[in-house]
This record gives sequence, structure tokens and C-alpha cells, in this order.
Amino acid sequence: MNKFQQNSRNIEREYNTVHLVCGESPAGSLCVGLGRENKVIGFPDFFAVGPIKELPEKVGRKRRYEWLRDHLNYPNDFIEKEYEKRFSKTLAEIDAIPDHVPIVIWIQPVLI
Repeated sequence: MNKFQQNSRNIEREYNTVHLVCGESPAGSLCVGLGRENKVIGFPDFFAVGPIKELPEKVGRKRRYEWLRDHLNYPNDFIEKEYEKRFSKTLAEIDAIPDHVPIVIWIQPVLI
């Protein structure tokens, strides 16, 4: 089955609940644990550090991308070639959630 057919099938399928989680690895684990009636969307980021203001807008994402580039040790061009693409894809998936579908946001509490 080609990639387009897989994506088309996912778009048409109805989900009982959509789960948002930070991190692609936790998203994969959650997806396996919850089953097919739930959709899991994983952000390619953990949001523990750096600016998060206005992330749905281009200006907010640009501010975050610049901060990550300046403060974290990512490989050359990772932000531009991979991170931005994954982040935009995640936002598009969230925008495509129908209004009637409940959303669960998974967080990791900060332990002090």
C-alpha cells in the first residue's frame, strides 16, 4: 500500500478520542496501548525549555526555532530540514480534528 492510500484511509476514519502527547516515542507507545479507536498525535518536542508563546502562528514558531538553534545542540540544519516539517505536520493534524471529537492532552508533571 502506498503512502497516499495510507494517509487517505487515516483521514476518513472516525476516532472516539484524539490524544496529544509531547514526543514521538511516547506517542508511539500510547498508540499501541490505546488501540485503533483512538488517534494519537505526538509533537516532535517536549516544550520543557524555550519559548512557546504563539506556537500556532508563524511568528511564534520562528521564535522557537531560533531559540532552539541558539541554545540547544542540534545537528546542523536539523531545525530547518526535520523539526519544522514535523512540527507543521503536527499542527495540520490538530487543525483537521473535527469539532465533535474529544481531545485529551497528556502532560508530564514537574516534580520538585
